[in-house]
Amino acid sequence: MANFFETLIGKEISLDKQKFYTLAIEGSENKENTKSKTASVGKTDNERVPKDELERAYIIDSFIFNAVNVSTEMIMSAGYKITAKKAAVRKFFENFIDNISKVGADTTFDELVERIYKDGYIYGGAWNEIVWNEGDTKPVDLKTINPSEMDFARDEKGNVLLDDYEKPIGYTQTLPYGIELKDKGDEPPESVSLKNNQIFILPKRISYIPLYTFGSGFEGIGRVESAYKATIWKLNLLKAGAESTSRRGFSPVIAKVGNENVHPTPPMIANVLEKLKTLDYSKYMAIPHYVELTTLDVKSIETYEGFLKYLTAMQSAALGVPVPFVTGLGEETNRATLGTQLQVYELSLNTIVNKICKSIEKYIFKPIAIANNFEEIPKLEWGKISSIPEKLKTQTKTKGTKDEDNEKDLKDFIKDKGLELTTSSQSRGQPLNTSHQIQGISVKKVKKKKKS
Repeated sequence: MANFFETLIGKEISLDKQKFYTLAIEGSENKENTKSKTASVGKTDNERVPKDELERAYIIDSFIFNAVNVSTEMIMSAGYKITAKKAAVRKFFENFIDNISKVGADTTFDELVERIYKDGYIYGGAWNEIVWNEGDTKPVDLKTINPSEMDFARDEKGNVLLDDYEKPIGYTQTLPYGIELKDKGDEPPESVSLKNNQIFILPKRISYIPLYTFGSGFEGIGRVESAYKATIWKLNLLKAGAESTSRRGFSPVIAKVGNENVHPTPPMIANVLEKLKTLDYSKYMAIPHYVELTTLDVKSIETYEGFLKYLTAMQSAALGVPVPFVTGLGEETNRATLGTQLQVYELSLNTIVNKICKSIEKYIFKPIAIANNFEEIPKLEWGKISSIPEKLKTQTKTKGTKDEDNEKDLKDFIKDKGLELTTSSQSRGQPLNTSHQIQGISVKKVKKKKKS
């Protein structure tokens, strides 16, 4: 059979589409006839933020928490559907995703997809297991995996191990101590370095979908990681600001023990200190005459508020979410700027959705389609992310025409019924589509005929 390019230029009259498509899915011809002259190397980067720290930043910082959730909720609100040229393929995949959670925690496909977006934001990528039957012949289920437990299979030096086609030879999962490792994972190659609580997993069982990639393109990076430094600085500043505010509201009390005639001893100072501690709970306290109480004047931090806004802006830039959409405070932003920010935000979300949908088709739908000998891979079509529903957009476009028609109908009605509009000389509060203010409708007076 002629190759694809010969068919395009007309050297082949007909093309066996089914056979060619199957080969395209498997990629067997490309692997046999191609050879790369460069090498892809993935190394452990000590500058990366640990995944448990990224998770903690999402949990304890309200700005990151709301920014990630708002983005995910806006994405999920657009909805999705599975499409395929053949109805049998579409129905199979719809039935497949409706019946997941045969193993592991109960979950739905909606929750699984939502975790893909959320884990991408937090950890830089989402990990899911494609569960195969006991014979390892067909996928039967999907399972969400904790990203903080997963990694690429590496050697003793920390390099990502690749096969002849520069694809990862597998992945590792770090399990908590005390978990039984028997019957878990697959047999690891000799080159894989495993710790005592790690298991090796073959690539066919894992779907890894990164949000953004860099370097060799193996490890993903999310939006929370780029906001991590600003988050730590902001939390420290908030803590210091809270303590400063508390000190200004409740100034520290300083006790001077002793005078010219009384020389204080450590027990005397400790006794006065214990009595001062009870000031928060009692109104009265007796102290010796040689003890003098004063308060410490605490000055406010002049640059506190400005620096806090700067750190919040850094978080907003890293997370890709405008500050007013996270905090709900838009007093300092005019409507035109908010509208522009919303458009850029929606454009960013739509770009992320298109990328993730392609990854789901490639790393989840494709293995299932190949295992079941399907001739095509179904598509995951996502709705357009927009703050204005399509129905409302249509109404907005036709609003002017409808208003003109309604005004014309009203005038015709008034003319037919012998009515007239009464107006006011003031223009305040006038309707948008009229040049006068409608005060009411009066009936025309009918002139009586004079008696002859």
